[in-house]
Amino acid sequence: MRRVLRYKAGNLTKIGIETESGIKMKTEASSRNRRGATLRWMIPGVIGLLFILTACGLTANRLSASPEESPAMQPEEVVESFYNWMLQYPGNPIAEGAVAGSPYVAPEFVDRLNRTRASFENEPGYDPVLCAQDVPGKVMVAPAEVAGETARVVVTTDFPNHAIDLELEFRDGEWVILRTGCMVQ
Repeated sequence: MRRVLRYKAGNLTKIGIETESGIKMKTEASSRNRRGATLRWMIPGVIGLLFILTACGLTANRLSASPEESPAMQPEEVVESFYNWMLQYPGNPIAEGAVAGSPYVAPEFVDRLNRTRASFENEPGYDPVLCAQDVPGKVMVAPAEVAGETARVVVTTDFPNHAIDLELEFRDGEWVILRTGCMVQ
């Protein structure tokens, strides 16, 4: 005669099977517990996989996007954001090296600024980004002239006959400032 004995303790079920040769004991996790353990590992795995796939998709889109199809800021927006930051900066962003950390400028632009500043030696010089010794009260950004992956933007200030010519380049899905040039209107 065969008899099955079941004893449940928490998430474990002890099963005893009585046979002619004796009792054999077996311990099992309840099916609900096994399902919970599987879900505990499956959910973070699925979330991690979605995160990786999303990141890969965003990177692929960013690297393959042309200036026309990119969701990045337009050249005028980059220039306006950069100059608004410059005007609100509490010190001298060029002398303090803050421009180097700006996402709006190319590394060559920073190098060019540093060389220009170094050429002044002990003379007062001027700010090569603002094309002035004084800080203007506001800037006005004209529409960009875009040609492929380069753009030209002209900025005027509240100083009379004062304008700045900027050249930008589309790199890695973003517009960055390459050069500034002082203009006389």
